[in-house]
Amino acid sequence: MSNHIHIQIETKDHSISQIMQHLLTLYSKYYNNKYNLVGHVFQGRYHAEIIENEAYLLQTSRYIHLNPVKAKMVEKPIDYPWSSYTKFMDKKKWNLVNDTRILNYFPNNCRKQYKEYVERKILEEDVSTELIKFEALVEKE
Repeated sequence: MSNHIHIQIETKDHSISQIMQHLLTLYSKYYNNKYNLVGHVFQGRYHAEIIENEAYLLQTSRYIHLNPVKAKMVEKPIDYPWSSYTKFMDKKKWNLVNDTRILNYFPNNCRKQYKEYVERKILEEDVSTELIKFEALVEKE
């Protein structure tokens, strides 16, 4: 994920396009100033999808937290320093991140249950990958 970001935003007062324009403009100014550059920092326009149900809300959160793992940047989502997963696991305090809505879907020991929900997907995909490799070997014989 060295060339993109994932953000899950809930908004009532401002449009996503206004939020993204503000965020990307501020970051571009910061980046260009830091590296003494001018011009565009981002290629192309941002992409947005409306989350219309709770299942998709949870899946999106899990996808975002697992993305650095899938990109093979880290082994565990907690190891990615720019992820809000650290907030969800109560390892970092982030005023910008509100994890309450997501964690409310996991009533008993919500952080532990959310961790299991997210990280179970890693195990499932590892097992699935191993099965595919095994089946390929069996077919060759």
